[in-house]
Amino acid sequence: MGYETSQRMGKERKAGKEAPSARVYEVSGKERIIGMIAPHVQIIASVYSLRDEPCAQLITALQTFFKGENKLSGNIVCNNDFETMETFTKEKGLENFTLLQDSKGDFAKRFGTGLENEKEKLANALFLVDKEGVFHEVIYDEIPAGDQLEAFLNKARELIDAKQKGHSHENWMRY
Repeated sequence: MGYETSQRMGKERKAGKEAPSARVYEVSGKERIIGMIAPHVQIIASVYSLRDEPCAQLITALQTFFKGENKLSGNIVCNNDFETMETFTKEKGLENFTLLQDSKGDFAKRFGTGLENEKEKLANALFLVDKEGVFHEVIYDEIPAGDQLEAFLNKARELIDAKQKGHSHENWMRY
């Protein structure tokens, strides 16, 4: 992690609380809104730099976890330039999740990953959000590996496999 001397800024999020929405940008420059309610369980990673080795290892682990998974949505948010993002996408063969840029700082502010002394960068963080838009796991300031990453992915698997009880948000309005 390259930001040991920089204080994290923005609203710190906690498990059990509602996820905010945030405006970010795809490699093509197209605007996207992430967070909140979604059709699938979401894993959202905020990374300091795509070129940091721990970040690259996390992305490789997520890519493996996502293979063949259609009930999961994944987003990697960074502030690398679009050219670096496009090159990284091609090098890593990213197919199962979206690489996004937080060029205007909306994600950093709403998810608590902004850095006081490095406004052009994001703090490392990993978020697990259910379909109803509630955080189930929030990890700040580190890239989980080993047992910690395995526990995070197991929790994601439990959410994916959980049976819906009662009305889901998208279904209750139909009646």
